[in-house]
Amino acid sequence: MLLKILQQMRLLWKSSISSARIHLDPFVNPIWMMLRKLGILAGGGDLPLEIIKACQEKQRDFFVVAFDGQTNPTDFLGIPTKRLRLGAAGTVIKYLKTEGCHELIFAGSIKKPGLNELRPDFWTSKFLARNGSLGLGDNSILSALIHDLEVREGFKVVGVEQLVPHLVADSGVYGNHRPNQKDYENISAGIEGALKLSGNDKGQACVVRNGNIIGLEDHLGTDQLLDRIATQNPPEGVLVKIKQASQEYRIDLPTIGPKTVEKAAAAGLCGIAVEAGRALVIDRKKVISLANKHKLFLLGITQNGP
Repeated sequence: MLLKILQQMRLLWKSSISSARIHLDPFVNPIWMMLRKLGILAGGGDLPLEIIKACQEKQRDFFVVAFDGQTNPTDFLGIPTKRLRLGAAGTVIKYLKTEGCHELIFAGSIKKPGLNELRPDFWTSKFLARNGSLGLGDNSILSALIHDLEVREGFKVVGVEQLVPHLVADSGVYGNHRPNQKDYENISAGIEGALKLSGNDKGQACVVRNGNIIGLEDHLGTDQLLDRIATQNPPEGVLVKIKQASQEYRIDLPTIGPKTVEKAAAAGLCGIAVEAGRALVIDRKKVISLANKHKLFLLGITQNGP
């Protein structure tokens, strides 16, 4: 979603003035990480709260930038927080430096913002000017953002799995329900379909029924995909979510949570398959409880198959 926001800001910036491959870094030593204050760039959902909880448990100092229109103000009561708009990257960086943050983490979902939230400040305008030749929809814009934060601004951007490894999806079956042979066939077809999304950089998920892909995630996200599937008949099918080959893992890992399970159940699906080791499961206990309640299977898979 952050990629989509940057694309929208770039379009807004262009109108105002005119009308690489990613390699995973080794995990950082947790003791070394505790010596550095963490800046949490918070969107919506429970993931920012999970990061905050992990910092508190490890007695790690942190500071939260909560984006206006994306976060619930009551989530950060009593927490060192500054609320800022998405397009004000220069102000965000100023506060992070003033607070002494050395490392940054992006956490939470970003919904479509209003034009005022998107309006780029001077730092954002310069970033867009430097990277104006990057193709819209090209995941390289996220790499460019990380490059500027690290090389130009002196921060270190870390991945969610480094702070909260317990959220990383495990392989195998979660909960009480297991996929049958037909489900496994759908999952295999879904892996192939989801991998095709790597070429258009629009999403991480697809829905498969009877071996046929009936829905691909687009820029609107997984929730909208499941809402579309819910209008179709008959029910059945499997949601498959895997990481794209070119995806910037420090900003945008595939994620499922309780809301995903609820929407999958409302869409009449039989289960959810998510990539083990390369995706996140938020509030795992609740996810499993809801899956059991709705009689859905949950399965951790690899790109080689279930």
